[in-house]
Parts: sequence; structure tokens; C-alpha cells
Amino acid sequence: MPRKPASTETAPKGASAKKNARPEEVEAPAEGAATRPLGAVFTPAPDQTTHYRPLLQGRGTNQLSRVNARKDAAVDPVTGEAVIRRGRNFTVFIEKFNHLTGGLRVSTHKLLDLCAMSLTGQNEYRGRGPLATRVEIHLDDYMRHCGIPMTKPSRDKTRLKVKEDLDALYHTSIEWQEPKNGKFRDFAKMRLITFQGIRNGRIMVNFSEEMAAYLTQAYIMQYPLALLAVSEKNPNAYALGKRLIQHYSQNRKRFQNGPGIISVRRLLEAAPEIPGHEEVAQSGRQYDQRIKEPFEKALAALPEILTWSYARTLKESLSPQETAGLKYQEFRQLYIIFQPVKLPPDTAGPESENTLKR
Repeated sequence: MPRKPASTETAPKGASAKKNARPEEVEAPAEGAATRPLGAVFTPAPDQTTHYRPLLQGRGTNQLSRVNARKDAAVDPVTGEAVIRRGRNFTVFIEKFNHLTGGLRVSTHKLLDLCAMSLTGQNEYRGRGPLATRVEIHLDDYMRHCGIPMTKPSRDKTRLKVKEDLDALYHTSIEWQEPKNGKFRDFAKMRLITFQGIRNGRIMVNFSEEMAAYLTQAYIMQYPLALLAVSEKNPNAYALGKRLIQHYSQNRKRFQNGPGIISVRRLLEAAPEIPGHEEVAQSGRQYDQRIKEPFEKALAALPEILTWSYARTLKESLSPQETAGLKYQEFRQLYIIFQPVKLPPDTAGPESENTLKR
């Protein structure tokens, strides 16, 4: 029988708290420790011809990448735990929030995705047997993928930044619901990882058993490695690029390897730093400056990931001349037609999410 996902029925909140309990201070296990299987080390393709790698992902981890922790966190003054709610069905919990240097920034999400790619490569998708939950990534490989210069000053700076991101992931738990067959499945508060550290130039992470079980029973998307090198100066570019590729992967059969399509409104939901229409309406109504322009700037930062254009329908794309004077109200009603770059024809994911929406 295949492994059960982390939750298949409604579970009481905090049901897994005891199992996930851990000490205040954590260290990477000593060499040879047998508490977790040793994960495969993620390395880039030597010939640089591999542009995509499979990535285990689900609604829980996808929603996490769209969270604006700095803006939306409500911090308990007694416990120091931050709670971030995204809609009615997704909540993030971050312990010691005010003591974390980085929070959930773009580099944090890149690191989590790299670790999840390693988890993907060392476990059978929806398979049987024990899970290999421990992953390792060479710090130099991480730098190469992220386009960071291979110099000592850059390596020292990256090592410090990765430690901050690991600390943020270590203190983060999520709780959410997923639709299935007209009902909702509840996933109780679940830790992302249970230990982390950097030793001998290797980033070491252990996914919680619950998170690893959830991901290996969830879905697979084809992740463009070039996305890791997208500049972190634009906080929306990485989230929008990942959302578009994830949308394409889950709808690959419907798109038939041709252009994908998604509504502007739905894509805007994935941008962590772009305010919603209602928020802007109540504070100056600068729709172009606060919504439309940052949206277009983020998409313009993804030339190595995809090509895109505005459209009224899949068969009615708009020319640059037609969009030059595009008004905000018309912009909200449009779609984005896009095509992933260098996506091989045989890399469609084996599964798609339960509910597909344009």
C-alpha cells in the first residue's frame, strides 16, 4: 500500500504537536547518525543542458511562497509567535518572529524549493516504504544555481544568509485546507523541517515526517532552474514565475504543450508585495502605480523563464500597441498568455491539482 498523506480527514488543531516537538537549540546530527536516511546531494547537471527538474509541491507549500510576512504578521507579545492568515484556509505560524533576521524572503523560498527538489529525487512518488527525509546541498551548488559569484566574500555572505533562511524555515509551521471531491481536507499545524545546519560546506535539512509524507503524496511540477537566478530585488518576480510554471504543469494536457493562459486577477493573488484592489481603493486609488506597474515589472524580469502577453482570450492576444495605453479597469479583465522557455515536450507532471481554474 502507498504511504498515507499527512492528513486525509479533518484533524484537530495541534494534533501533531507532540510528535513534532523539538528542543530550543538544534544542531545538525553527527556524521553517521541513524535517525534519518541520508539524502542525495543535489548537484547541477555538468553539461548545463538540464533546464528543468521535478519538484514535489502542493497547495500548502505553494501558498507559503505567496505570503508577505513583514506586512501581514500578527505577533503575540507574550509568546513571540507570528500568525499570518491568507484567506480562510491557510495559516502560517513563525516562532520567535522578531528575533529572525530574514523572515520569509525570496531567498528563503528558493532554498525551500531546492531542498524539495532533493526530496523529490530521493523518494518514489506516491511510493511505498520509509521516506528519505534528510537532504543535503553543496553551498557552492546553491550559489551556482542562484547566480552568485564564486568568490570568498560572496561565499561568506551567502553562508550567513542561508543560515538565516534555515532558521526561518526551522521556526515555521503551516496549517491549511485543500478541496477534494467537493469537500475540504484539513491539515493540522505542521512543521516544515525538524533540523538544519551547514557543515563542511553542505546545507543540511531534515523535512518533518508529516511534510515529507504530504509532498510525496501531492503533485509534481517541472521547475525551471533559471528561476533560482531571478533577482531578489523584485520580490514579486520569483513568486509570479513559479506560479505560472506551476499552473502550466498542472494544466499541461489541456494546454497541449502550447501557450498557457491564466487570468490577471488570479495571477495577482500570487504576488506577495502587490496590494489587493480593495486595499488600494481605500488608500489613494493609485491602481497603476501600486498594482499594474509592479505586476508588469515582475513579469518583465522573467525572460529566461517564459514569454508572455496580455490577451482577451487564448486566441486573441493583444499587441504592444494595443496595451500601450491600457487602463487599469481593462487590465483587471484580461488574461496572460504565456509559454515556458526550453520546456521539453516529455516533462509533463504525472498529476494535477484537484481543482483547475484559469
